[in-house]
Amino acid sequence: MSRHVFEKIALVAAISATWGMAQAQESELRDTVRYLEGRVQVLEEEKVVREEAVKAASPINFGALIEVEGASGEDHEGADSSDVVLATVELVAEARINDWTHAQVVYLFEEGDTEPGEIDQAILTFGNPERSPFYLSGGRMYVPFGVFESGMVSDPLTLELGETRESALQVGFETGGLYGAAYAFNGDSQEVGDDADSIDQFGANLGWAMERDGYLLDVGLGYISSIADSDGVSGALDENGDIGNLQDAVPGISAHAIVNTGPWTFIGEYTAASDEFHVADMGFRGNGAQPTAWNLEANYGFMVIGREVSVGVARQESAEAVELGLPENKTLAALSVGIMDSAALSLEYALAEDYSMADGGSGEDGGIFTVQMAAEF
Repeated sequence: MSRHVFEKIALVAAISATWGMAQAQESELRDTVRYLEGRVQVLEEEKVVREEAVKAASPINFGALIEVEGASGEDHEGADSSDVVLATVELVAEARINDWTHAQVVYLFEEGDTEPGEIDQAILTFGNPERSPFYLSGGRMYVPFGVFESGMVSDPLTLELGETRESALQVGFETGGLYGAAYAFNGDSQEVGDDADSIDQFGANLGWAMERDGYLLDVGLGYISSIADSDGVSGALDENGDIGNLQDAVPGISAHAIVNTGPWTFIGEYTAASDEFHVADMGFRGNGAQPTAWNLEANYGFMVIGREVSVGVARQESAEAVELGLPENKTLAALSVGIMDSAALSLEYALAEDYSMADGGSGEDGGIFTVQMAAEF
C-alpha cells in the first residue's frame, strides 16, 4: 500500500472518529439539556406548591360585622324617639402565630356610644387545646362573668348589669365538657383609702357543656369580687363621682343555662349583686341597693323557601336597679330572616315598664319597634 493511500485511510479514520465523538457529545449535551429542563420544571412546580401552601396556611384571618338599626317608639320612661343609627361596626383580626400562640384584635364602633371607635378587645393567648386543657390569656377582654346569650335585637338586662371589660390576666381550662377560668385585674372601683394602682379585683367561673344526639346543654356559674366594675354599674357610679370612693365593694354572682333541642333554644340567666351597696354608693327606697336582673327566652328556628328563620320571645326583669337606668321589666318578641348568605333582617318589639315613682322611677311604660339590617363577612 502506497504512502498516499495510507495517509488517506488515516485521514478518513480520524474524521470518522472525530465525527463519532462529536455525535456522542451532542447526544450527551441533548440529554443534559433535557435533564436541566425537567429539573427546572420540577423546581417551578415545587415553588408553586410551596407558595400555595403558605397562602393556605396564612396565620391571619379577618372578619367584620355591620349592623344598622332603625327604631321608633316610647322608652320605659315615657320619652318618644325615632332614629336610624349605625349600631355596630366590628372589625376582627385573628392570628394563629404558632401552635401555642393565638392573638385577637377587635375594633368596635357604636354610634352614640364608642365614637370615634376604639379597640374593644386585644387578647394574647398561650395554649393548645389539642395538647393541653390549660391556657393563659392576657389583654383587654370581657372577663367570663355571665354569657348574655340572646336571640333578641336589643341587649338583655343581665348584660346591662353584669358585662365587664377590663385589661386582665386569665388562666383557664377546658376538658371533657368541663370549663372554667380565674382572672384578675386592676378595676376602676375602689374603696375609700385603697391604693388605686394595684391588682385588687378578681373573679372566676365554672361551667359544663355537653352535646349528644342533637341535644345541647350548657350550664355555668360566675363570681366577680366587685360588680361595680361592670360597664353598666361603673358608668352610673362614675357619673356621680363615686366609682373610686366606694364605702364597700360588693361582689357579683351569675348563673346561666342554655338548652338546644332540635329547632328550639331556651335561655335562662341571672346576674346580681351578692350583697347590698352602701346607701351612699347606690340606694333604693332609702336603703342600700342590691341590683339584680334575669332573662328567660325561647327561640324557634325553621326554614322558609331555603332561608333560615328564627322567632323568639323573652321576659326580662330587674330589681333595685333604678339608679342604673334599667327598666323594671321588659317583654320582647323578635323575628329574624336570613335574607342572603351571611346577611339577615330582624324585627323586634320591646315593651318596657319603669320603676314606680315610689321606687324612684317615672312610673311610665313604652314600646319600641326596631328594624335591624346585619351582615358579616
